[in-house]
Amino acid sequence: MLNLAEKVFTGLVSIAMVMFSSYEGNNAEFSKILINHNPGTIRIRTVLMNAFENDFEQIFRSGTPIIINYNIEVEKDDTTITLKTYKNSVVFDPMNRIFQVDAEASNHYTFVSSLEELVPLLSEVDIFFDYGTETGTYRFRLSADMEKVYLTSVDREFNLMLLWNLKTPVATFEYTVERYES
Repeated sequence: MLNLAEKVFTGLVSIAMVMFSSYEGNNAEFSKILINHNPGTIRIRTVLMNAFENDFEQIFRSGTPIIINYNIEVEKDDTTITLKTYKNSVVFDPMNRIFQVDAEASNHYTFVSSLEELVPLLSEVDIFFDYGTETGTYRFRLSADMEKVYLTSVDREFNLMLLWNLKTPVATFEYTVERYES
């Protein structure tokens, strides 16, 4: 019974997605980057803004796992020293009408019942980069993208990046760590 209800709901959402009569893409971008550090760790905080408006409610409610990747690349002395991806995922349970959220980029795992609660959890970035004791200037490149989803009801793959006008939001910044003296 659960499987049938899920297929019907997914089918309705899929048809709505394919028939975007008022489709308008989102212009996702990162807010101002906030950086601070303690000995050995640089903390990076930002929010992905304007990313989940317009047609995302139907997509989030499809029951299909939606994955947003936050990729961070760190360079020092023109050498890439770290390349890491944080996956934020959401799955809607249509029977219980709740979203299960696993947001690695901000270290949250929770259940929420509304889109108003969901979007901030998926948009928040609060990550730590361990630099050890090495001083110098670190260059960062933070980007976000979404993984394609397979919609069983229409038997095809859908590129969620279309909803961001096929543009990957990117923020580049640098931070200099000086010798820490107590």
